[in-house]
Amino acid sequence: YATAKLVPKFEEQFPTSLPEKVPGFGRIYRAAESAFTNSAIRARIDLYDFYKKLGEKNKVTWDDTQIKDVGTFINALTARGKLGRIGESLVVRLFMWAPKMLKGNWDVLTAHTGGFGLKTKFARQQSAMSMVQVIATSYGIMSIANAIWPGSIEYDPRSSDFGKIKIGNTRVDFTAGAASLVTLAARMITQSTKSSTTGAVTKLGTGYGQLSGYDIIISFLINKATPPVGAVIDWAEGQNFQGDKPTIANTTYNAFTPIAIQNAIQLKDDASVE
Repeated sequence: YATAKLVPKFEEQFPTSLPEKVPGFGRIYRAAESAFTNSAIRARIDLYDFYKKLGEKNKVTWDDTQIKDVGTFINALTARGKLGRIGESLVVRLFMWAPKMLKGNWDVLTAHTGGFGLKTKFARQQSAMSMVQVIATSYGIMSIANAIWPGSIEYDPRSSDFGKIKIGNTRVDFTAGAASLVTLAARMITQSTKSSTTGAVTKLGTGYGQLSGYDIIISFLINKATPPVGAVIDWAEGQNFQGDKPTIANTTYNAFTPIAIQNAIQLKDDASVE
């Protein structure tokens, strides 16, 4: 398990231990961190055991190279993509929220960029099969949701609603953010974007008032910014994600209130999904 690098020093979900020092809340934070970290490690170890048995059944040579490849594949499946020394630096983690998860999603959706990120045939095969399974399962979920709630699914990948179940004003992202990569790729390839509110398709360009490919990429990166960096961007733009003017109060609230609690407060007043 150590050779496969399945047991990390920390998880991106809990990048700092400072909240542990807050009286009362610190115990809740430590409990949440322990539960999250241990469940993630357990998932990785169970997956490793599964693929090791599968490999042995198929007479795969289980040497260090194979172990590391399977570890890379499993870590990507569980939101820990391999970034290298620069990608895992403090600077990247300061500016970008969950870069390992983003890289993991990329690796899963591209089968580790066509298999070039893996050295062994067995790992490349399993990676390709996983990519097909993820795409097929996602399409299945979308089809079922659209059958239950007609119109709740956007099939056009150029729209920001792609890969989400939309009911009223509530969006449920069942892809855990992976769909945003598909949307970015679709917009860049087609050089167009689709509005999630009006449904209008707009071509990208360089004219006055037009969105360009550069704008699309910058917008994607801004949405991946850490809360402190996001707060600086909000003040620079003069409005936050909700379209409100930034204040000390709402900036502090957005930066330090867990997203789950923000969602609960928001849905209390707008219960689109019971």
